[in-house]
Formats: sequence, C-alpha cells, structure tokens
Amino acid sequence: MKHIHKIQPLNVNKNHNDLKEDYLSHIQKKEKMLSIGIYSLVIIITIALMLILINVVIKF
Repeated sequence: MKHIHKIQPLNVNKNHNDLKEDYLSHIQKKEKMLSIGIYSLVIIITIALMLILINVVIKF
C-alpha cells in the first residue's frame, strides 16, 4: 500500500498582511544595508582626501 503525502508550501497559513509585513521588513533590511554602504564609502573617500591634503601640505 502506497502512502501519499501532500506537500504544502511553508507560507500557506500566512495571510496577505503577514506577507506584506515580511516584504516590507525585507525592503527595510536592504535599505539599511545600502545606507551603511553609502556611509562607509563617504568615510573612506573623506579619509583618502584628508591623506591627499596632508601629503600636499607636507610637500610645501
């Protein structure tokens, strides 16, 4: 006798609001990572410009 099991997706029990909240939290995580990346890029560029400026001032 064969046993047949139904395979259901994991989020069958989630309603529309839960899916919307999951999507919004995912978007917020991406926005946070993007802002962290931009801030770190600005800091790196600022440090590089300061080092260039210090190099130029020392040469004169």
